[in-house]
Amino acid sequence: MGLSGSCPGQESEIGPALDLSPLPPELLLQILLHVPPRMLVTRCRAVCRQWRELVDGPALWRLRWAQTKDASSQDLLEATHYCPPAPKPCSWARLGILEPLGRNLLRNPCGQEGFQSWELENGGEGWAIEENRKPVPGAQAQTCFVSSFR
Repeated sequence: MGLSGSCPGQESEIGPALDLSPLPPELLLQILLHVPPRMLVTRCRAVCRQWRELVDGPALWRLRWAQTKDASSQDLLEATHYCPPAPKPCSWARLGILEPLGRNLLRNPCGQEGFQSWELENGGEGWAIEENRKPVPGAQAQTCFVSSFR
């Protein structure tokens, strides 16, 4: 027993719309905690000004990181407590989606692909790639960048 869709012969189940606007922000925040981060930014943020402010603000993301038990989320939560106030507002949503801690953000960080993805500037007698002097357990590669700069 669905409503007619836009295509003839196709039916879709559409439930009644639920208006969440009368909810206090604290309760709405608890509901938004169950929404995946990308959907928060791409869909929920566009609903209304109140939702945008919640998604862009620190409370939602700090609660999300506090509930998530992985190391990256815990590191992000801890880092936000020690960061000095920024002159520009912090993009909490961007931090929440990218989760930049706990992973390497550099391309070709240990020289496996030569100097690809790196722009060299002068200093010393240049850069080279060498084998690590001691094996690094768990490393993807056993090479590193070295400089002749003294």
